[in-house]
Amino acid sequence: MKEYENNYQAKAAQEPDNPYWQYMAGEGFLQAGDYLPAMPFFEKALELAPYHPESKRGCAICLVMSGRHEQGLALCAELLASVPIDFTALLLSAEALIGLERHQEAAKAYSQAAAIDYEAVPLMLRKLALLTEQEPEKARRFATEMDKVFPGLRPGLEQYDPIRATTLD
Repeated sequence: MKEYENNYQAKAAQEPDNPYWQYMAGEGFLQAGDYLPAMPFFEKALELAPYHPESKRGCAICLVMSGRHEQGLALCAELLASVPIDFTALLLSAEALIGLERHQEAAKAYSQAAAIDYEAVPLMLRKLALLTEQEPEKARRFATEMDKVFPGLRPGLEQYDPIRATTLD
């Protein structure tokens, strides 16, 4: 992965006005889970090509995953304004909304993502499992909203360890 990153970083340095190389350098960091070093490359790519959705998506991922939920949510809204069925933007929106304690809106974002690809449901349940371990009170509030949006899931939630049926009560 380091060689991949270094090659694109070198190209980005050689051609600082080329949005493609800026995007690819950011993507190298993003693929490694290094959100903070990726940001300047995505920001530069957006400066050079403001409507490039992949750069905007990469920037949104970095913002949300580094805890800058409001800014990430704003970029997701821009993405969804141009492509309302952007699965990644919907999932990122849900993640940001959970971080902002806007659980009802997060459950709705997961619902919209599930309408595009049912894979959103297991992702949502994994998020609930993580919250149950890390922040039980937040998990309870999110589960309550999730239950309203996905009432059919309640009986099956018990199979997702460590989620317990009592989480929804």
